[in-house]
Amino acid sequence: MAGDSDGEFLQAGRDHVAREGAEGEAPLQVARLTEDEILGEPERWHDLLERSDADRLFMGWAWQSSWWRTWNVPLGLEPCLVGVYCGHALVGLAPLYRYRRRGPFGRTTTELHVIGNAPRIAPTVRTEYSDFVIDSAQQDGVREALARALKALHWDVLIVCDHVESGHLDQVEKASHAMRSVRQEDWGVVLDTTGSFQAWLKELGRNTRLKAYNRRTYLEKQGNVALRHAESSEEALGRLNAFHITRWGKPAFSGLSLEFHRLFLQCLPGDAEPRCSELWFNRRLCSVLYDVRVSARVYNLQAGFDESFDPKLSLGTLHLGYAIEGAFHEPAVTAYDLLAGGGKKTYYKGRFRGHPVPFRQLHLVRSSLLKAAYRFYDCLPEKARRPILRWSGTT
Repeated sequence: MAGDSDGEFLQAGRDHVAREGAEGEAPLQVARLTEDEILGEPERWHDLLERSDADRLFMGWAWQSSWWRTWNVPLGLEPCLVGVYCGHALVGLAPLYRYRRRGPFGRTTTELHVIGNAPRIAPTVRTEYSDFVIDSAQQDGVREALARALKALHWDVLIVCDHVESGHLDQVEKASHAMRSVRQEDWGVVLDTTGSFQAWLKELGRNTRLKAYNRRTYLEKQGNVALRHAESSEEALGRLNAFHITRWGKPAFSGLSLEFHRLFLQCLPGDAEPRCSELWFNRRLCSVLYDVRVSARVYNLQAGFDESFDPKLSLGTLHLGYAIEGAFHEPAVTAYDLLAGGGKKTYYKGRFRGHPVPFRQLHLVRSSLLKAAYRFYDCLPEKARRPILRWSGTT
């Protein structure tokens, strides 16, 4: 395990070990980790993930390590990986990085981020369900150990994007005397696929059921409809990009984001698989879905379709209907995750009668100066906030 340059970090870990031992509980050891120690050990990460409540896709080794390998050098990020061990077993992980933002007047703000997002640093892929990875059987002790360790590190603000409340950050907030601030909010939707597909269809509104299912009959009367799994994920991403260029004026993935997805798909663990689905009509490609199954959940990462195909059809919704039906009919799959974000014109996901998931960009503000800036910012009308954002260096 690597040493640490933040002064009292390791001492905080030793103090915690002594306290746990005095109470008769299993001793916990906190350590700063090198990239190779944790990002180079997928089995150890995956084993901890299986014992935690963390998201299997976004907080998994494949996604996290691929993101880090893609963006850490171009963005000049400093790894700040904190692990908690019980003996030789990894029982807690805070996969963080540190970024020093230089603002006006030579002022520098030190930010901690969970690997997977880089808000106001650079555009990257979106990593949802960002959080720490903690063994559920040792949750309280690991939370306290991580909180004490992070208290001993140097940072002004901890930023966690697309976070779903888990309680893991409460101890950090308390130990570091930080101010909690929610800067952005979004909603995702998860469909429970353990029941009957027909029962789910009946719950849909008339118009949504028409677009997602009933229009199949209309399409099938016009010609030959085929739903295929793409033989090559690389080719499927290229076809998806082509649809996006036509519809949005730019590809869904390009440059580093395309490199990320190529790397990520190569790193998927044994309990995961890409599901690039293509909808064909009379040998013409009409729609592409980029899904990934990890354990018992299928994630809908991206979609692209021919918007001009037929004004009576919503090809994207129709294709989703096929994918959702497939998830309902697959016993090993318990959920289909539509994730956060809306459509081009409407928030169509909310009509699918799924479980709403609140995502928040959470800031734990430690610096006294930044606390004052945040409070002042929140009191201002919307038009006056932009100069404060530029001054504080945070969102």
